[in-house]
Amino acid sequence: MIMLFSGRFDCVHAGHILSLMRLGEKYDAVKVVVLDHKEQEYPVAYRVQVLREAVSHMKGSYSIYSNRKHFAQITREELDEFLPWDIYGAGNMECLKHIEGMGYSVEYVERAYDYAATDDRTIRQVLKALNK
Repeated sequence: MIMLFSGRFDCVHAGHILSLMRLGEKYDAVKVVVLDHKEQEYPVAYRVQVLREAVSHMKGSYSIYSNRKHFAQITREELDEFLPWDIYGAGNMECLKHIEGMGYSVEYVERAYDYAATDDRTIRQVLKALNK
C-alpha cells in the first residue's frame, strides 16, 4: 500500500522525521509532497533537500516532491500527477476533508508535538530584535 503524505515541513524538525519513520514502517512506499506556499520561512528547495537526506537514512521506500498549491485547494487532476497511491495522509484536517470529499481514502497522521520545533520562528525573532 502506498501513502501520499503532504505537509509544509517549514522548518523540517524531529517530529516530521519521526512521522516519516513510522509511515515508512507501516506502508510499502511513502510519497512525500512538500507544500510550497507564500508564507514560507524556508525555501521549498531547502525543505525538499533536507527531507531527501533524512529519508535516505531510513528504512522504507520514500519519494520526495514539491507542489505549489495547498492541498486544501488541489484538484483531482493534480492529485493524479502523483499516482500510483492508495491513501492520502496529513496532519491537517482541512486537507484531509478536501481530499476525502473527492472520494479518496484518507488517514490522519498524528503530529509528534513533543518533537516539533515550535519555537524556531520565535528564536529568529528574538535574534533579529537583539541585532537591532
